[in-house]
Amino acid sequence: MNLLVIESSSQLCLVALHANNQSYERSTSGSRSHSEHLLNFVHQLLEEANLPLEALDAIAYSAGPGSFTGIRLAASAAKSLAYAVQKPVISLSSLEVIAATFFEKNPSEKKVSVLMDARMGDVYYGCYANDTSNNHRQITINPCYEDKIFSQRDSSLSDVLLPVIGDAQHLFPNLSIEPIEPSANALISLARRAVIEGKTETALNASPIYLRDKSSWKTLEEQQKKS
Repeated sequence: MNLLVIESSSQLCLVALHANNQSYERSTSGSRSHSEHLLNFVHQLLEEANLPLEALDAIAYSAGPGSFTGIRLAASAAKSLAYAVQKPVISLSSLEVIAATFFEKNPSEKKVSVLMDARMGDVYYGCYANDTSNNHRQITINPCYEDKIFSQRDSSLSDVLLPVIGDAQHLFPNLSIEPIEPSANALISLARRAVIEGKTETALNASPIYLRDKSSWKTLEEQQKKS
């Protein structure tokens, strides 16, 4: 399966390609540089793998929640590339990608909570379970429930399951929160699973995951309903 994956929802800009049973990746840190590097990384990886864009089976991107600008950048790149060659798009939860990265490093853990700074006194919260029932051959990540956005002072956050990962340590000094950056392997694994389970979208209908309902971004279907 030939997959291109894109992550730019945080300080990390990561592009990875899985083709012909090999993986290639490029990354850089610093959100201000994402737009300068993302498409260059795509072209470099395709050239390194000697793979035309048309040979991809799908394009996945970290759809949020996270940096508004970074999410829009990843979505625009993934949707444009996929539309150009009529390939499906996979919109991955950024919180799920971080959880998958954690379970890769800690396969014996059963659950993990993800807390990410959402700014303006809010926090993105996700909880994911590690399902190793598949003969222990492959770690499968499943959400305990839908990703949410809470106020930093919300009493619900007092029941956060341990361990906790993310970038919200400064918001919760009494919690031990392990910072984790998304890995290329986690993105590729989640994208592969999505393709196998048929959880793909067309380039026109894929949309970012903001959680805050303040975005003007609309899918083609939403635009048509509005008109």
